[in-house]
Amino acid sequence: NRGADNDTQPHYPSGYNVSNVIAVAATDANDRLLVSSNFGRDTVDIAAPGWQIRSTGAAAIDEYQVLQGTSMAAAHVSGALALARAQFPGEPVEQTIARVLQSADPLVSLAGKVRSGGRLNLARLLASSAPATNDMFDNAFRFTGNYGTWAGSNATATREPGEELWYGIPGGRSLWYVWQPSFHGTVELECSSPAGNVRIGVYAGNAPDRLQFCADSAKNDPREPGITKFVAGPAMTYRIVALSDSAAGERFGLRLTAVGRNDAITSPLTVEGESFSITDSNRSASGDSWEFAAPHAGTGACKSMWYRWPAPFSGTFTLNTQGSGFDTVLAVYQGNIAVPWTMQNIAANDDADPGSTWSACSFEAVQGLTYMIAVDAAHGTPGGAIRLNGLRPAPVSITGQPESLTASAGGRAAFAVTVSGSAPFAYQWFRNGDPIQGAIRETLSFDQVTPADFGTYKVRIGNAFATVVSNEMELAETASAPAIQWSSG
Repeated sequence: NRGADNDTQPHYPSGYNVSNVIAVAATDANDRLLVSSNFGRDTVDIAAPGWQIRSTGAAAIDEYQVLQGTSMAAAHVSGALALARAQFPGEPVEQTIARVLQSADPLVSLAGKVRSGGRLNLARLLASSAPATNDMFDNAFRFTGNYGTWAGSNATATREPGEELWYGIPGGRSLWYVWQPSFHGTVELECSSPAGNVRIGVYAGNAPDRLQFCADSAKNDPREPGITKFVAGPAMTYRIVALSDSAAGERFGLRLTAVGRNDAITSPLTVEGESFSITDSNRSASGDSWEFAAPHAGTGACKSMWYRWPAPFSGTFTLNTQGSGFDTVLAVYQGNIAVPWTMQNIAANDDADPGSTWSACSFEAVQGLTYMIAVDAAHGTPGGAIRLNGLRPAPVSITGQPESLTASAGGRAAFAVTVSGSAPFAYQWFRNGDPIQGAIRETLSFDQVTPADFGTYKVRIGNAFATVVSNEMELAETASAPAIQWSSG
């Protein structure tokens, strides 16, 4: 109940990538993730109700309390698992867990927050048919992004007709996975199995009879027996097969981690323009010897990713990592990357503010020079998802003043202002000199004008670099035509 991303700040035992653990997030009465609930696209499996749950208390034998949190949500899933085991006796535990995840109600609020993308649905679970598996090449489990996990068993897996001709790796029980990268980089497949009898093969291609060999776990470095590595490129589709010959099948977990070539300063990712915002990851990233000797901002963990920015102007430039999924460190250098230990450190920062985990720094750029940017993890912090933002500071200015309006009581009206400068912007509207509560957007709308709404208005707009106030405008009542009385004469 820390409101943290379990993918980048693992909590145990929920963070273990094993087939018989199911990690649960908590939702509120509106099917939204609780603010206090941990989450994780790859390490939290499903969500369940965890808000205002009536539960037994510890003070007395007949005490009940209204509680909230993942402890309440986990109890829902535990009960559902027990009912599913009674409904489907004898099936492997991994298959029961698969039923729970596949019968969840998909929710937009949980997309990217839990592996199933949904909230527990007991009725659908108990009425479910046997869950689909990735036994077949065409039904492969799909890894997305540059990080993903899978855990389960191949107890019910088979080999497809002709599969032994597609590749030369033996094994009677095969499961399939597919992944498409968006960049050049190194990929690690970590297979964890109690017996250690699962063999991993990696191939490129979409046609099963035209697969191109990439890697075989039997050829792994003996110092890293459970890790299979290969080099991936964009516009390629990679097929991964996991095999074993055990009659009872094997329980195992598979973790895919891709690291871009910009793990090395000699292969930086180029970012361009007066402003940009990119996403990346430093999971499994490494550091050079000079980074260990002189950590970025004095606290870097040597899990750095590198970016190259050619300055298109001279003046102040600001960088930040707001939106990253871990405690970042940010540093800017200028010099010869062939001898990086001689580069000049232009700017560096660990935490933008006391208590924050993202970093920010500004420096005076010189047009035509190229600056090297490092994003690292703070010492003792695991890596994770990176967001790197760059912008040229620009004070806010009003490009379109709001105009005075007339309206009838009961009618509709709306003021609007347009601005330029560096986002984000903060708005506050005023009526007769007093701030209007909740009026904090670029427009001020009246769905039904009341007599109290007539008056003088203005709006104050601010960003990180300036604050401006608009011209005053009026909301006046539409004048009514005078009544005409007719008389006969």
